[in-house]
Amino acid sequence: MANNKITRKRGDFKDLEFTIDLTKYGKTNADIIDIFFTVKNTETEDDDYLLLKQETTGGITYTGTTVLAVNVKWAYNEYANFQVGKEYLVGLFPQFTGDAVADENATQTFLIKIEQDMLIQN
Repeated sequence: MANNKITRKRGDFKDLEFTIDLTKYGKTNADIIDIFFTVKNTETEDDDYLLLKQETTGGITYTGTTVLAVNVKWAYNEYANFQVGKEYLVGLFPQFTGDAVADENATQTFLIKIEQDMLIQN
């Protein structure tokens, strides 16, 4: 279950910032082949329904070797699928060399709430 809350104004274009501690995995950034970020209504919903970003497609950047500072890009025009005032599930998951899929054994998941922006037409 989600244990951290994020609020974001509709239209906000600043990167979301996260930390991934790879020491718990016994891995470094050299072991990562992709990082996935997803925002969903429910865990069972299709990954790309609301928002899906991947490091391999340019939606995510990171720095660091064993503790990564991860930036997820979220453009001002990527809010069409979101309702103001509603909370959504968020996950950030690395995929390691040799693994067929991303590792979802994250110690943190998130809830994100989209807030109304003041300059609606901007």
